[in-house]
Order: sequence, then C-alpha cells, then structure tokens
Amino acid sequence: MNVKMKKVLLKDRQTVVDVYDLLKNDELNDSLVCTDCKISVTFVNPSKKSPHFRAHKNHRDNCSYNGWGIAENIANESEGIVYQLSKEEFIVDIDKVQLLVKEYKEGKTRSKNAEKEIRQIYFRTISSILRLKKVIESEFEGGKIFSNAIKIKVGNKVIAWNDFYYEEDAKRLNKCFGRDAKHVGDTVCLEGEYLVNEIRGEICLTLKDPWVEAKKDGYKYIPSVRFTFQDPALAANIKELIGDKKKRATILLDIECYLSPLQKSLYYYQNITGNIYNSKQIHFHN
Repeated sequence: MNVKMKKVLLKDRQTVVDVYDLLKNDELNDSLVCTDCKISVTFVNPSKKSPHFRAHKNHRDNCSYNGWGIAENIANESEGIVYQLSKEEFIVDIDKVQLLVKEYKEGKTRSKNAEKEIRQIYFRTISSILRLKKVIESEFEGGKIFSNAIKIKVGNKVIAWNDFYYEEDAKRLNKCFGRDAKHVGDTVCLEGEYLVNEIRGEICLTLKDPWVEAKKDGYKYIPSVRFTFQDPALAANIKELIGDKKKRATILLDIECYLSPLQKSLYYYQNITGNIYNSKQIHFHN
C-alpha cells in the first residue's frame, strides 16, 4: 500500500519537484522517480483537485512511502507493544501496560523500578499508537484502508482501531460512550483540546461539552469527558503547564461511562470518566 507522494525526483535523480512544479509545466512529467526507493512514478491530476504522484508498482519495503513498511518499522521499534501478525495486519498490545499498572496499584510487584517501568511502557505504547495514527491519516493510493489493518488487544478482546482511538467531536464521543448506560474497564485513547478544572475538590482534565441535536423524543444526550488525576504532584505540574488555556493532547486510560439526567430538563449527560496515574498516559501535541 503506497502513500501518495507530494515530491519526486526528475530523471537526473538530483532535482526535486513537487505537484506545483508539474502544474506549471507538465513537460516535466517524464521519467519521474521516487525520492526514496527510486522506482518510477507518474504525475496524477484528477480535475486539478488533488494532484499527486503515483508509483507504477509498490514501493520497496523499506521506503518511506510504503505504508506496510512504515508500520513494520514501528512494530520493530516498539519493543513488543506492536507486533505483526501478517504483512497487512498489526496488533497493539495494551496488556503489558494493564498488567504492570494492576500489579503496581495492588502492591504485588516487589520491583523498585516498577513505576519507572510503567512510565516507559506507557511512553512506548502511546508513542507507537500516535505513529500508527499518523500513518493511518496519510493519503494512500486506493483509499484510507490502513486503519482496518490495526487491531488493539486488551485482555481477551481484540478490537478495531476505530473502537479504540476517539476524537472530541460529538459523534465519536457518542460512540465512545457506547450503547449501554454503564460499562467499566474499556481502554481507549481520546484526543482533544483539554482544560484543567477542579471538580468537587479533584483536579481533572476535561473537554468542552460538544453541541448536539435533540433526539426524536426531545432529549439531548451530551457527552461529558472528565479524567481525574490520582497524583496531586502530577496534577499540580499539569496545571502549571496548561494554565487556563486549552491544550491538545491524547490520553491513554481505562474509562467508566454512565448516564446522568439533568434535573427538570431534557438533557442527559453521557459521562466518560477515568483516572490519570502517570504523566506518560498523556501526550501533548505541538
């Protein structure tokens, strides 16, 4: 599966050109090659809406424009967090994080480096997840099919990427909440513009409640996201980092969801809650 290219080499294999150069001078569309693996490519200009370069065949496995090759490199560098079932199927294993955190919270581990291990595994996990997300969001020849190849393993369950990684819009948060009024223990990544708030004496990261339309019964079901810090020192550090401004971040954690009515109104809140134990659960975007 090839990533659409925006820049290529001319036949001299030294001069780099982009789509705008070809739009100005289509005579350059002769003997173009990939900047990385040097296979032949062609300029494609469908109604001038999304011009790009297309390879005549699959890029070589180690090429930066080969989607499967990129994913394989991520798997190789993830130290077991991501592993490859086949050329076109990858698993992100959340169990390693879950087991260490469970043992640490229950006091079963005797390792003095347990917390350090948790930090490192959280970091490797969320780093691998975000690298895979970047590949998924790349434009592929033939459509965005890469997300179908990524599965998430949590306990005995293997779930699809889109049932694990959520964004802050109402439709995706509604799906994150799920059809049941309450479920516990689902591990997710949730990306959005977070604010630091103090709620009932606890420091939390929250998302602004999205606007939603009323259902046929007249009720509005509003997703409400609140993730609570369990470490006061970490809460203070994040509060100092973010201040009163929003900060885009991706958070990896277990969620608990429950429905609560707003008294004397036609509103229901779809509460999505969870706990933050470690700074490595949070990845702040630039």
